[in-house]
Amino acid sequence: MQEDEGGDTPRRASPVTRRQFLAGAAGAAVAAPVILVACSSDAEPRARPAGTPRTTSTTSTAAGGPSTAPAAAPPPDLTDLPEVVGDGVADDTAALQAILDRLRPDVGVAGARIVLPAGVFLLSDTLELQRFSGSIEGQGLGHPPSKGGQGTVVRWAGPPGRPMVRVRDSKAVLVSRLRFEGHDERPPSAGIEFRGVAQDQQGTNAQLVVSDCHLGPWAWAEAGAGAGRLDAAVAFTGDDGNNDQFSILRCTFAGGGGDGTTGVRIDNAQSVWGQLTDCLFDDLGEGLRTSASTVLVNPQFNRCRTDLVIGSTAQVHVIDGNSEQSGRIATVAPEASLRWTGGYLQAHAEHMGPVLIDAFPSESASVVLRDVRLTWPAGGRSSLQDGRRPTIRFGPDRATKVSAGGPGFLIRATDCTGIYADQFELAGELWAVVPASRGSVEVTSRHRKGVVAFRNELWNAETGHGRTRLDLAAWDPPRPGTW
Repeated sequence: MQEDEGGDTPRRASPVTRRQFLAGAAGAAVAAPVILVACSSDAEPRARPAGTPRTTSTTSTAAGGPSTAPAAAPPPDLTDLPEVVGDGVADDTAALQAILDRLRPDVGVAGARIVLPAGVFLLSDTLELQRFSGSIEGQGLGHPPSKGGQGTVVRWAGPPGRPMVRVRDSKAVLVSRLRFEGHDERPPSAGIEFRGVAQDQQGTNAQLVVSDCHLGPWAWAEAGAGAGRLDAAVAFTGDDGNNDQFSILRCTFAGGGGDGTTGVRIDNAQSVWGQLTDCLFDDLGEGLRTSASTVLVNPQFNRCRTDLVIGSTAQVHVIDGNSEQSGRIATVAPEASLRWTGGYLQAHAEHMGPVLIDAFPSESASVVLRDVRLTWPAGGRSSLQDGRRPTIRFGPDRATKVSAGGPGFLIRATDCTGIYADQFELAGELWAVVPASRGSVEVTSRHRKGVVAFRNELWNAETGHGRTRLDLAAWDPPRPGTW
């Protein structure tokens, strides 16, 4: 029970929903006082001058008269910081971890802010952030002072298979303006790992933000253009629950040509309500691997072996995305879906393989392209591998007993440019079992030779419905019970 302001009449507290609680937690983190920690051996922390009283605020009493009351006390300024060197030679792990530990009482410190100066901070082990709310910020991505710049670099010198930074049981966390450099011989498992596990029930990781960071090899790094490999740039791991409400903004994920590298990896289906905006996936084995539904706004894929690996039942929506020199645009699981709206895809003669998008085998999978432009190399079709256009592959697979349960598979390309009819490949075999395998394929596209338009309802022949193979000149009306 709680009392009304200025009265004695008790009233019952209204129930708080999960979304209201999360929204309130985010607002508290923004409105809370800020701690500024200047982590440098030659820089003094920004502390309140000695003898200066804490500020007061004027509030109104219940009777309407003004009163002066102390403002909510901010967390104490950290003036006894451990020494952090940042010269790329000294191990800064223990000093940085000590700072983080001082900001982690049982309930966390809302609004805590750590600002790293320019320099190279060497890590021999994982930095653990647990029950943390606040930000870790650097000075940007440029050269460190040793190279005449003012960038902030976090460099890995630990064993392979461990993350550089691990975040657990936290809310309203911001990591910003840092460059994460891995190791080619001993790559860390991730630059930043958000790990949600069942025993962490305080914050369960939510409202997570990574902005303006570069993770992976850096063209102007001291060790060379291809040095600093990470197995994954950002990874969402742990038990399948929460670890959600994330935003990744204006980041670059670089692989340095490593086939085993991933830009962003989302292991579990419940790491949802996430968005990646204005990010570059550069020279990676996989751009994004996800089992959770995710939105990408203006992503740029460059020289990835596969741009998107969509697993489980994830629904991935790409808005105004561009891809150049990639081997494959997407691999889509039997019950997953890809929707790509706007932007362009490049069929590069040197890099593109025989399959543009692979959704085989399909159960209830869908691939929907709208207003997408597919560009071709200067030499046209003849310059591609074997003179064959890369295909969008789909269909049920009797061998693996995958059948089109539910509504069946959907393949659709609407108002696209540069997509040809022979790029749609029905693989596998349609058959009459319960449920019967079935699907729908619909294409409208323009290219230099004209317009292609067809729609096929694909059903097993034994049922008497539809077709068992593609007819690129037919337009079938929708049948009841399909889409």
